[in-house]
Amino acid sequence: MEREFRYFVLKNKDMLKYLNEEERRLVLELGKKVEAGRKADGRGPFECVCIESDWPEYDQAWWSIAARVDRERGIGSLRSKLDQIERYGVGERSGLPAETSREETRKSPDQN
Repeated sequence: MEREFRYFVLKNKDMLKYLNEEERRLVLELGKKVEAGRKADGRGPFECVCIESDWPEYDQAWWSIAARVDRERGIGSLRSKLDQIERYGVGERSGLPAETSREETRKSPDQN
């Protein structure tokens, strides 16, 4: 699963630190305009979970989403895991031990 730039998120703490009052007001107005447009289109409020990349849950969330998407596309879980390792590497953040080599991840279970 390719990661795509799909959402634009501004952290409130960062807005308070880096934007002046007028800029924050403008951002909120634009957000309200988008919200009104969604409502006019018959769509509900936009709700999501945002997990920062330095949180321990970040990689597990990506893996979970990638696995679900791959299942829906009919891609096997082993192939999916290997593709994710190829794209994002190994180590603590990938859920695999850092000493695991890419070659080891390609071996069948009886070869390890």
